[in-house]
Amino acid sequence: MKKYLSIRAVAPLLFTLVVISLPLIVLAAGSSDPVSTIQNPLKVANFCQLIKLVLQAILVIGVPIAVVFLVIVGFKFIIARGNPGELDKAKADFLHTVIGIAIFIGAWAIAKLIAATLVALGASSINQCT
Repeated sequence: MKKYLSIRAVAPLLFTLVVISLPLIVLAAGSSDPVSTIQNPLKVANFCQLIKLVLQAILVIGVPIAVVFLVIVGFKFIIARGNPGELDKAKADFLHTVIGIAIFIGAWAIAKLIAATLVALGASSINQCT
């Protein structure tokens, strides 16, 4: 006799049913208040503060990455052991790393300069970004 309802046939259906009904169950268990609000996890009031927060996070992440790349390039110089071909590759990698760090720091400095210039010119909404 054939099995019409095997586990392989029913499992995707049960999974889909659970995934679809789970939000309904969660919403039903919520508060009695019909209007729910979403709390802001970032604690920013406007777009300017959000951009400032994102740029600070990029700076916090970017500086250690730059240091790691400099250490890797240093190891490439050590591993080269005087081999001219490997030394040329290590020099090129060092140059590219320094250029990347300069672009990173330069972009941050330009953003700060633009914000300070706009504040000096009297843009009141930019005053929160400095």
